[in-house]
Amino acid sequence: MIASLWNVDDEATAFLMERFYIYLKADMGKGEALRQAQMDTREQYPSPYYWAAFVLTGDPGEIAGDKSVEIIDTKNPTQIPNSSPTRSSTCAVGLIIILMIFTIVWLFKKHMVV
Repeated sequence: MIASLWNVDDEATAFLMERFYIYLKADMGKGEALRQAQMDTREQYPSPYYWAAFVLTGDPGEIAGDKSVEIIDTKNPTQIPNSSPTRSSTCAVGLIIILMIFTIVWLFKKHMVV
């Protein structure tokens, strides 16, 4: 897992992550891919603010199993897989709305009786 230690500029992060996945696809280990992506980002954005925030947690080696890494265009949301809400999340939102309506009605009736 890659995490940032502070809020980083979106454009610099997008650049770094794109490079990271390119290097992963080229069969680099995760640690080496991150290091190379940070070096590339450092060329575009020299300040450490833009590239030094990212740390890798876990195994820095190669990705086990399926090595197919799909790079998608983040500026084109239609390419992002599973971007539509799932049925369970839709049901959860509906249930929350129903509970809110019942709570409002109950509070309204409670204040009307007094």
